[in-house]
Amino acid sequence: MPEGRTKSRYRRLFTYEFHVNGIMLDALVEAGGTLDLTNEWRLMTHLLAAQEVWLARMEDRSSSVPVWPDSDSDLCRRLLEQNRQAYEALLQEVDFDRDCSYSDSKGNAFTSPIAEILDHLLLHAAYHRGQIATGLRRQGLEAPRTDYIVWARGLLD
Repeated sequence: MPEGRTKSRYRRLFTYEFHVNGIMLDALVEAGGTLDLTNEWRLMTHLLAAQEVWLARMEDRSSSVPVWPDSDSDLCRRLLEQNRQAYEALLQEVDFDRDCSYSDSKGNAFTSPIAEILDHLLLHAAYHRGQIATGLRRQGLEAPRTDYIVWARGLLD
């Protein structure tokens, strides 16, 4: 895929990503303290922290958070906005074919192209949003719609 199309595609996908992460975060906040959503908050915090961890790896720096931080709605809001701004900037100038060398949370060394890392981030978040939606439904709540095609049609608030 030509560089311009790749950049445009990732910018669109990450715009969607941060929009639906905000929707899911709002759903957790709205559920309030009446139900036990400990696992759902843990997953939401991890999802957002993982985005920061991977950004730090791509920028060859230490992450400001661990990959599984304590659940915290304020931390989630901060990470959501911080990540949105950072990924918007990254996607303006990144070389998608550049190899990124990093260590995973167990200290194992790997090298992956930036495009594969970005794909992983999008799929990782969708997986965990699905887990959160399932958890909300198990508690008798309606999970928000976060499907990409629904967003692409302009049907998500």
